[in-house]
Amino acid sequence: MIQCCRFALVFVMLACCGCVMQPANVVPSGTARVAFQSQCAQLVVTCTSSWPTALIDVQSDADTVTATDTGFLVDTMGQSSATVNLIGSISEPGNGATIHSFTWSFGATDDDPCTLAPGTVLATTADTPATLESGFHYIRLRVENDIIRARIESELCGLIGTDLPSFDFVEVEIEVR
Repeated sequence: MIQCCRFALVFVMLACCGCVMQPANVVPSGTARVAFQSQCAQLVVTCTSSWPTALIDVQSDADTVTATDTGFLVDTMGQSSATVNLIGSISEPGNGATIHSFTWSFGATDDDPCTLAPGTVLATTADTPATLESGFHYIRLRVENDIIRARIESELCGLIGTDLPSFDFVEVEIEVR
């Protein structure tokens, strides 16, 4: 009982100071839209078999997760949020390569195929838990491998970058209800 009172007091003090503590990996919901596609998927960049392929699975111990045409549906059975495990370790590194980084993000709004900014970083591990509020979520996984490209350019965008690792991302819609 005393521990609960201490937590409440600390939370009130932080809220009064303008600081609001959120539990780790809480993802707010957004408006329904179409998930963005990577530069490889849009054929902006010619990605060969040595480029990685980002793949996502969503699992939950407490809620029902169903694959849909646009991503995943999480049935919370009346709860206001769901804790899920985002699985990126199933991604493919590309021929002759090893994956060296994973970046999970949410809240992307950049649909320019030349930039495709990722939004807010959620985690940098292959697999991560996340708490998703009821509503629509667009979760992106960017995967980079160890093959460095001297130049990445496209007819549409021109020079995208130099001395960059090969990369790909996948963004999926996760609806929580």
